[in-house]
Amino acid sequence: MKCAYLMPGMKFISFVVIAMESIFLYGNGQESVPTKEEFDFKTWSASVGNISDSWKDKPSEYALVIKREVDLVVKMDDHHEKLKRIRLLITNVVNKVSIADSASLVRQQSDLLLYCLNAKECVSDVDSWKNIARAIGYFRVRMVPNYRKKSVLNPGAPGMTEAELKKLRDLNDVNIELDRLQRDLRESSSTWTAMLISMMKANSKRFSRDAFTGIVGEVVVLAHFTDREKGELLHIADVE
Repeated sequence: MKCAYLMPGMKFISFVVIAMESIFLYGNGQESVPTKEEFDFKTWSASVGNISDSWKDKPSEYALVIKREVDLVVKMDDHHEKLKRIRLLITNVVNKVSIADSASLVRQQSDLLLYCLNAKECVSDVDSWKNIARAIGYFRVRMVPNYRKKSVLNPGAPGMTEAELKKLRDLNDVNIELDRLQRDLRESSSTWTAMLISMMKANSKRFSRDAFTGIVGEVVVLAHFTDREKGELLHIADVE
């Protein structure tokens, strides 16, 4: 599904504003001026950033923009430029994971991260692995150990006043959201752990044992992996 997040007239205005910003950044022609490719990337990344700033207020619009940009990147022919842009999109999504404070936002960011994998280049890209590991780490640090469901189906008891019932129902609504958040954090962590290990397994032979061990070490720290998960990754390359 496509989404034009700038009206036709606004595209030119946005371009001019970014161009003026570039003049201030790079000087009046006396300093180093970015190449056309570099400028195009700066223009593009700034436009992605504009909608990104209001993602909590307009999560659906943000999701449509990210998906549209992924669709456009997938069609690019330049491998280097394609990889550079999908890395930026993944970073943008992962940064939102770190501050997603509701079940719906956690699910959205997890889904968008999955959508980014439509760009097949990132499946074998070490930088993308590390970004995904960061997302897993963000999921895990907010998971409450031994969490027990707090909400109930029918809050209240016979003899309670309307005020007491309202207070109890309001608290139950909060607990429902907490339950959903913890559930989705766990599901997202589990899903992405399996996917990341699978991606690394499929591409491990591209690296020497020492190089892959080094990558594993970074990923383990970023993702807050357990010793068992670390062992599974090291075993992929038959490293002890």
